[in-house]
Amino acid sequence: MRIWALALLAINLAAQTVEIRSEFWTPGLAAAREIISPAVARNAFTTFRVIAKGVSKYNLCVAANPDDVFKVVVYGADKKPLPFPCADDLTESHLIMDVWTPALAPVARIRLEAQMWFDDRWIIYPLEVRVQDARVPEKRIEGWLGYLCGKPDPKPSGMTERNYRQDVAMARSLEDRLGRETLVREIVTRLGAPAAEAWCKAWDRPPGLSGERYLKVRDYLYSAAQPVQ
Repeated sequence: MRIWALALLAINLAAQTVEIRSEFWTPGLAAAREIISPAVARNAFTTFRVIAKGVSKYNLCVAANPDDVFKVVVYGADKKPLPFPCADDLTESHLIMDVWTPALAPVARIRLEAQMWFDDRWIIYPLEVRVQDARVPEKRIEGWLGYLCGKPDPKPSGMTERNYRQDVAMARSLEDRLGRETLVREIVTRLGAPAAEAWCKAWDRPPGLSGERYLKVRDYLYSAAQPVQ
């Protein structure tokens, strides 16, 4: 009987977790990308989802080491910023963590943690964030429809559209070195289209911009922006 009680306790403890996922995570996503050591560009925002599981009320802290590189804001369900670095008596199961990496941030690995306090114990999800040499230009005036199709972009709304425009600015900055033709081919392939023309025909619902598949585009841009050894 005691063994069964201990097993049940272990299951309950395991069910209470905090996780960090990509900005494209949704509750119904079957196979979410595991976020352990994400790459981030400098002079750019990176957005994550913080997911609290198995708890009804909890406290959440965000900590970094060193603590003077990132600017972090966590938003609740009402899209209002929570107190930083700790917020108490939270009930939302999903939060948004928006991380700003300054232009002059060191190219280094920095620890960033979501720390959940529940039932008199800490539950921690650590990230080893890899700050890349890649730096997003200041000019961020177009999205993917403008860049790939020459069509008017939707009015910017929300963090994801802002982040798309960062990526487009990065792509623009790589054209002189890699060539626009190469960039466009690599980007649309990762978006799941055989060519830019095919992708642009679906301009009202362009494929590849609404799920974690898009992260392949960002991975490519950050890798391409690394200095040539």
